[in-house]
Amino acid sequence: MLSGCLNMSTPIQNFNESTMRIVRVLRDDVLFLSRAQVEMLSEGNKRAANKQLARLVDARILKKRLRLDTYPNFRSPIYHLGVEGCRLLGMSKEEMTTYLAKAKSYSDRALAHLLEVYDVFIKFYLASRVTEWMWHNDEKWFSIELGLYPDGYVQFEKEGKKYSAFIEVDRGTEGISVVKDKFRKYARFNRSGAFKRLFGDRTLRVLFITTTEERIEKMENAGASDDIWFTTKAEFMWESLWARHWFAKEDFYSLDVSPLPEAPAPPPSLPENLESESLEEEERLRWRKEEAEAKALGHKINNRLAWGSLYGFVGLWGLSVVSVTLKKNLIMLLIVLYVVIFSDS
Repeated sequence: MLSGCLNMSTPIQNFNESTMRIVRVLRDDVLFLSRAQVEMLSEGNKRAANKQLARLVDARILKKRLRLDTYPNFRSPIYHLGVEGCRLLGMSKEEMTTYLAKAKSYSDRALAHLLEVYDVFIKFYLASRVTEWMWHNDEKWFSIELGLYPDGYVQFEKEGKKYSAFIEVDRGTEGISVVKDKFRKYARFNRSGAFKRLFGDRTLRVLFITTTEERIEKMENAGASDDIWFTTKAEFMWESLWARHWFAKEDFYSLDVSPLPEAPAPPPSLPENLESESLEEEERLRWRKEEAEAKALGHKINNRLAWGSLYGFVGLWGLSVVSVTLKKNLIMLLIVLYVVIFSDS
């Protein structure tokens, strides 16, 4: 954020590690630090952080600004580089004037959200190796196809493995319809191939850090994909950066989770003409089978009729031999024919 580098021949070389960390973060990354953020950068020691702030303000390395807080008539302090801090960092008079004017005139209304984004940055900064952080006002966002300005985009590393994510800090002040529109824009950005063109083989991931689990549920119901992960601000700040506490559509995740494998491609569908030909062939085989069964049944009936006629002839001849009346002969013939034709043997 600030140009120039530390001149190690100056008295700043006598500062301890946490002081150097505070100055570097103000030089390179953020415009302000709250007292709580200074405490984070001082390894969580509140008493040491307060002493350190008092010493740095007295030396004009840092300058204190009071800001309107959420409570009426209460103004909490925030800190930026002071005159001596700017000078120690090698800033020219013109750069110093521009920087101090910006710090003085920055809107109180915008400070609350800015400081919450800084909380997220510092968490990443302390728990991983941040190789790049793009802020919402980075010029790059003006020229890409995303259609919105993320609160941040971070590239970070853990044990040599590289990760990246878009950052959205949601304070619960926007309607769900606005959030839903962000989901659509991220999905379109990924689907169009624009994300891959800009960020190569990295995996699209959007981290929404919000107020409550109830709001997370509403966001998930608004159509979030599994590329969008949620957690509350309180849990994000309290838990390890690598804790498995991120809500997503399908599961819970940690930031060091391996990307899910891509789903296998569906088998190619048959062309329409091949499908119709296959159905026609099945129909032809069915009709052939039914035809063969009908012919077999007809042959069986014909054979039975032939044998019935033979039996009838023999019966009539036998009856005539024994001088049985014609009526009785006919009755006997019908009985013989019925038994032969309709028996299962």
